[in-house]
Amino acid sequence: MLPLGRISARLSYFALALLTLFTPSHAQDDPCAPVVDQPGDISLQLSLKDGQTIFRQGEVIGLTVTYSSASEKPYSLDTRSYDRSGRLSGTEVSCIDPPIERDPLTDYFEGGVGWTGGGLSSTWELRRQGPFVVNIELNEWKSLSPGSYHLRISGHRVSLPGENPEARPIPLQSNEVEFQVVEASAEWQAEQLSAAMHTLDSADPSSDEAKRAVKVLRFLGSEASTRELARRYWGSNAQPLGWDLKFGLFGLSPPYPSHRKHERGPGKR
Repeated sequence: MLPLGRISARLSYFALALLTLFTPSHAQDDPCAPVVDQPGDISLQLSLKDGQTIFRQGEVIGLTVTYSSASEKPYSLDTRSYDRSGRLSGTEVSCIDPPIERDPLTDYFEGGVGWTGGGLSSTWELRRQGPFVVNIELNEWKSLSPGSYHLRISGHRVSLPGENPEARPIPLQSNEVEFQVVEASAEWQAEQLSAAMHTLDSADPSSDEAKRAVKVLRFLGSEASTRELARRYWGSNAQPLGWDLKFGLFGLSPPYPSHRKHERGPGKR
């Protein structure tokens, strides 16, 4: 009879072999690694919304991602735009230089609070007749300090016709854009907060104006905006704009060192 330690070692080896055998090879791929076999008749174009290249820290960084094809042969494209977890993951991956490791929602999704996956999806034929456009906010995935950055998007929506797009999408990489993040003043933060609060108090919660305003509140990162997030969140995802309010609280960075002295006022401790 084999010693218990040797049996345990063999079982561990066997489990590792099974894991390797049944784990898809692309699951371990780096989505930001250069793509050497990207089809020449599909393109992924990235642009900064409204051509803006300088952002204040905490300002919403809007991105436009455009999938297009120069071929009459159709490709299948996954049109999913939401996920029941509150955040759509894996369709567009932000590849940024210098690297930013901090995902503002790591504590939520990896801390046993949230989950990933779920939601309806459909496919669309990507061909020469027209592109497919996705609008996203970089702040959803990266918390950026002041500095200069280069950004590409790795897209995972397109597959060959007849294939399950979730099984093995064709990896696509976009062009590179360059932008700068500068420190935000306390005065600018206060102006942004005031405008967002006014919109949220007066607009229909389902309107585009309210959705933009809650993004401002979520990403602003001042002490005052944090208090406002906490005041407005009822503790329910079912409330209007509830996901953004909750994620704004979970995504908080360490306390705002650059402006605490301004918000306290002179002579206050």
